[in-house]
Amino acid sequence: MQLKVWPDGEDEPDSWQIVTTEDNMYGGHVGFSHSTPGAVNDFAYIGVGVGGERAPHADDDHLGEPVDPPEEGLIRNLQPAENMTLAAGESVRIAFDSDPGLNAVFSIRLPLTSQSQPPTELPMWESSPGQYVGYWTAIRNLSVQGAEIEVKVTDADGNETRETAEGRLNIN
Repeated sequence: MQLKVWPDGEDEPDSWQIVTTEDNMYGGHVGFSHSTPGAVNDFAYIGVGVGGERAPHADDDHLGEPVDPPEEGLIRNLQPAENMTLAAGESVRIAFDSDPGLNAVFSIRLPLTSQSQPPTELPMWESSPGQYVGYWTAIRNLSVQGAEIEVKVTDADGNETRETAEGRLNIN
């Protein structure tokens, strides 16, 4: 396999950026991935050439009409704003204000874990127009200091905005 990647509008690199051979693979898929939670793959076009054929290139208009990114400050008044200590069975209320009609989820990120999978996202609901809320309950046999709460909102165009709450969770 030989690979070149370059930003839209720039010239194709002259040489291959990655050259590798895989002797044990007899099928599969081509794609890009990462193992960093919160990272974003931002590719608009992938062309693959096999059997000595040249990979197709994107048309000049492959990106279509630009979509405006979400405005700054989309997530406002994120709670909890201060650290909290929970015992097994106690809950934390996660809430924020934003534009109405968004899809909202939250994650609890535990410190010092070596997970290759991103944290589980739990749903939030719009309790009134533009006010989002979710709850998480501490489980028994979990002792953590400094867990982070991250919320993510997605608008109708698929744009995502993330923010981490100021308050951290200590779970005994």
